[in-house]
Amino acid sequence: HPDRAFREALSSVEVSRLTMEGQSLGHRCMEMLTIYLSLPHKTLTTLCLDYCDIDGEQMTTICQSLALNKTIRDLRLAHNPIESRGAIGLSKALRANRTVQYLDLSHCKIKPDGFAALAESQNSLNASILCLQLRSNEAGKVGAAALGEALGRNLSLTAVGVADCCIDSDGAACIARGLSRNHGVTSLDMANNSIYDRGASIIASNCPSGAALTRLDVSNNRIRDSGAMALARWISASETAPTLTSLNLSHNFIGTRFSGDHTSPKDFDQLPTRYSAKGASALASALTNRAAETLTNLNLACNMLDTDAGKCIISAVRPGHALGLRRLVLGDNEIGAEVIAMCQDDRILLGMQRRMHTLSSSALALPTSQWAP
Repeated sequence: HPDRAFREALSSVEVSRLTMEGQSLGHRCMEMLTIYLSLPHKTLTTLCLDYCDIDGEQMTTICQSLALNKTIRDLRLAHNPIESRGAIGLSKALRANRTVQYLDLSHCKIKPDGFAALAESQNSLNASILCLQLRSNEAGKVGAAALGEALGRNLSLTAVGVADCCIDSDGAACIARGLSRNHGVTSLDMANNSIYDRGASIIASNCPSGAALTRLDVSNNRIRDSGAMALARWISASETAPTLTSLNLSHNFIGTRFSGDHTSPKDFDQLPTRYSAKGASALASALTNRAAETLTNLNLACNMLDTDAGKCIISAVRPGHALGLRRLVLGDNEIGAEVIAMCQDDRILLGMQRRMHTLSSSALALPTSQWAP
């Protein structure tokens, strides 16, 4: 029972971890939690309140104690409808708090104003958070711009999660400009947004030489060959080569490029496209470049790579080449059976290959039965 659990916690101040995940906290529990967090204890380092149905008003109450707390390092508040009101209250508490290092606010229904307030709370040389997880909230242009500004000044952040945060190519540009002045962030998760080729290209051109970034996830961002080529040039250019160990480009449209003129980003989904191996060829060339030897994990699953593109990639990782690579994922593309048959490298995960409603010429030449080796 929640009341009983809180009474037990309050009876012993020496608690290192308090987890109430999945409990619906009533007024009395919130009152006791506020009191408990205000106590001068020395051992409480983890507070997990995921799925507790905490709204903005309750979050504001908790924040009054968090501002005073000096022991909590791991704060988990995912899947609570705190909305922007709660986020703004938390941002004020974080300006006073110098101990929280891990903050998870995934799926909290935060809008751009609350997102921006949280980002601005980290726009300080004295901020303490190392890992900031904001997945599945709404950043918008305002939130992305504030995050970019924070990244440009913050010295503590090492991991940032903004997957599924309604970030477009302009938002990606703001974040990239922040990264250009940041040498601490090692992991950036921007999956499930809409940065397109332009956003990928801006990220590639803005990350500086010597940047600490080791993990980049831009999966499901509608990136086509142009964006893949920009990222390939980035990871293989000796003068600006990052220290990437993992690059996730899955669930994009690599293997296609726009045909004809296209001037308005609003029309990207309606523009005619054609199959192309340029993106795959650029990535293949990058894999064999010594500047990219730190890259150990490349995920290209669920793109639109056809047989020609598959040949480029698989040839690049044949024995004696791409020595740094340990895992290459090519599942759920359109790679022909003859290319699959030539692959004898256990580093490559091919999985099921598919036929899409728009088929490449090489796909049409093969019977359907050969697509599931």
